[in-house]
Amino acid sequence: MKMKKTISKIIAISALTSSVFAFEWGGLLNANEKCTNSADNAVSDFDKNNFETTASASLWLKVPFTQDGENYFITEGKYNFKKTCNYDASTDDKISDNSQYIDLDLFKIVLSKKLIDSEDTISASIGRFNVYDLSGLVYSQVADGVLFKYKGSRVGVSAYGGYTGLLNGRTVSILSAEDDKAYVEDADKLYDLAEKFAAGSLSVTLPNIIANQTVSAEGFGTFRLEEKSYNRFYGTVALSGPIFSTLFYNASATYGYSKYDEDDAKTGILAKGSFTYFSDFKNAAVGVTGTFATKDFIGFTSQTAIHSQNELQYQGVLKAGLFGSIKPTNIMLITASGDAICDYNRGDSSDSFGYAGFEVKGGASFQIFSDLNVGASVIQYVDKDEKANNKTTIECKVSLTF
Repeated sequence: MKMKKTISKIIAISALTSSVFAFEWGGLLNANEKCTNSADNAVSDFDKNNFETTASASLWLKVPFTQDGENYFITEGKYNFKKTCNYDASTDDKISDNSQYIDLDLFKIVLSKKLIDSEDTISASIGRFNVYDLSGLVYSQVADGVLFKYKGSRVGVSAYGGYTGLLNGRTVSILSAEDDKAYVEDADKLYDLAEKFAAGSLSVTLPNIIANQTVSAEGFGTFRLEEKSYNRFYGTVALSGPIFSTLFYNASATYGYSKYDEDDAKTGILAKGSFTYFSDFKNAAVGVTGTFATKDFIGFTSQTAIHSQNELQYQGVLKAGLFGSIKPTNIMLITASGDAICDYNRGDSSDSFGYAGFEVKGGASFQIFSDLNVGASVIQYVDKDEKANNKTTIECKVSLTF
């Protein structure tokens, strides 16, 4: 009887809350078609083709707890279907494969409160959500955890703790050791538990410390919860701000430490920086960017350093180039970039950098209606030495929100 009364009270409170602060909901339908063409040691330059068709549907729900919308619950679920077809013209072989998965990639409660007689705020996010490290290249990961933040006019502090073992391993890309406990994808499972890691971080930000410049520092650690340990620690310092009213910079440096079980520890450096100029003409922006990672730097989340290649992470690579974007009309956005790439395999010795090739990328998207977006992109990698490494990728996307 007590349980029935409790459930009745919860339903009544939920109904009352929904009537005062109406919930929001929506969805997204995506369709992608990607074709990758490469020689890949075949007879001619354009013998191997990979076709990848992806269709996904997601639904989200947001329920505010307060009238200002600063305190709320939000969740999002997704279904994804992918069909791949590999065709080798030199042998006339065709291999097709289908896979699908479901995922709950967002499920969190956000509580926020302004301090008395102040614009400073404290907030907490509890549940499943995405977190990025200060560099944006080491830890880019959904996890179940808690994030506390204090945001003030002179200082900001955040603390985070998370766990990956309940995630769908089909949808996350964790860089781990190749041993008997490493995650191996099972394409027959819609939901397959990911590898068990705990993660924690503490960061401090000093906004507008001098002439509108922002200084940030962060410590981040990840810990493998398996028989054989694989622990990683990162310390990052970042600077950002305006040089002039239309010219901005962003720079960061990360020291990484990693140790697998009884193996010797590895240490490395990841550095990146950019300058961006913003123009009033058609919302145009142009800039230069560069990223450098030593050969022993090991991140946590797999992020492709060279889009056209199957690089798993930023390791032993130097990439620098130009980028730009412009909006010729209110519904159209055009982007372009070009990068020169060096890596350890191309130096005079096995322990030095050398020029490897260059990569160019161009794309356009059209916001045809407020809820319909169509886009396309082309990526071309040209290798300095081996034509077999050349690769062309063409991708088309359609997104419909409701």
